[in-house]
Amino acid sequence: MTLDATLARIDADLPQALERLMALLRIPSVSTDPAHAADCRAAAEWLRADLAGGPHLLFYGHYDVQPADPLELWLRPPFEPAIEDTPRGRVIRARGASDDKGQLMTFVEACRAWVAVHGSLPCRLTMFFEGEEESGSPSLVPFMEGYGDDLRADLALICDTGLYGHDTPAIVTMLRGLVGEEVVIRGPARLPGFYDGVSELPEEIAAQWQALGFDAGAFLGEVGLSQPAGEAGRSPLEMIWSRPTAEVNGIRGGYSGAGFKTVLPAEASAKVSFRLVGDQDPQAIRAAFRRFVEDRLPPDCTVEFHEHGASPASRMATGAPAFEAARRALSAEWPREAAFVGSGGSIPVAGHFGRILGMDAMLIGFARDDDALHSPNE
Repeated sequence: MTLDATLARIDADLPQALERLMALLRIPSVSTDPAHAADCRAAAEWLRADLAGGPHLLFYGHYDVQPADPLELWLRPPFEPAIEDTPRGRVIRARGASDDKGQLMTFVEACRAWVAVHGSLPCRLTMFFEGEEESGSPSLVPFMEGYGDDLRADLALICDTGLYGHDTPAIVTMLRGLVGEEVVIRGPARLPGFYDGVSELPEEIAAQWQALGFDAGAFLGEVGLSQPAGEAGRSPLEMIWSRPTAEVNGIRGGYSGAGFKTVLPAEASAKVSFRLVGDQDPQAIRAAFRRFVEDRLPPDCTVEFHEHGASPASRMATGAPAFEAARRALSAEWPREAAFVGSGGSIPVAGHFGRILGMDAMLIGFARDDDALHSPNE
């Protein structure tokens, strides 16, 4: 915006500017007189409210990424991004293209374009970018507790999720919690309490998910299964979005290179994760797992446990007006109406916003199921 245009805008807004000035002048904020201490506070509050200029939005994204291993499965170097033509259209291939640098910059560029056209954003905006999300966010909670007054807003928008279908935008309404644990057992070479705190899915949410028209057969086929692997009598969506799981992420021990080697390993380790739902307590699940291992430890063996983060499940306040506004806005811009969906993943910061800062969080993302998040050729 040029200087002439700025001056013209000032002239055009002069009547409203005068009204605001008159209102401030009516407050007797005499700082030298203790009798007017309350008036000074009132003037400060007036200015704070005037500068607020509408709702305050906090946008969260993370700029750290997952390791690129195994490198030999990448079609190109993971940190040399390129645009490629694929059967599904043009894609950017690189580590972080979808999780989460691509989504983060989508929001940044949208804000940049809005400011270029309109001169300013329609609300106050705080951008909160994290660099430890993929490593368990060890500094996040202390930072949020220490800088809560700077971060607190009317709503936190998290852009780290995905679409429901290739042309169906989604607003995530619930996330599973997570406990990460590494167990190392040294020596000669059913988890009780795991379902404590797990409740059945509310009828209204079950009906909402049923209306999505999810094709379970097609989904299973895409991941190489003919039938779901998990709790009997549960649909794939229910198992992924609203039921807990115990997962073995990796096992290490002995010789695992090419060929064969007759060695007797003295140590084995496993990395496991537990996806949590409802009121499951992450620390109670961790303690139950450790008791389970210790109770079954063979004689002459020792065990070590290494924590890798923990967070409870989260459920979003979908009754807040911002959720309906977001649903209408997304539906207006996409071929299909926006869907309220669950997520099998864990984004601890979504819960931290409510527990630490007392603010609602909303998750809207644009990743697709075949974006290969955390995998080669993202």
